[in-house]
Amino acid sequence: MDDLKSGEPRIQTMLLMEAFFRSLRSDLGISNFGLKSGDFSHFMLRNGALFAEIAAKKPNMTLQQLSELEKKLGLQAAPVANKR
Repeated sequence: MDDLKSGEPRIQTMLLMEAFFRSLRSDLGISNFGLKSGDFSHFMLRNGALFAEIAAKKPNMTLQQLSELEKKLGLQAAPVANKR
């Protein structure tokens, strides 16, 4: 819970959210068979594969640092223009 209160989201925070989602699924009677750490993050992040790789090595990295790494690697897409 301290990770969520810190105000500085980290990779570990995302992993805790995933554990929460798996618990919800289990409570609803939905199997978690075949799900692995990082699967839910793939739905929320552009570069889920990078997230999974970094999560295994540096779970305390902040999401800001992860974003900077994505920029450095050229993985961030240009902002999408708001079409109205």
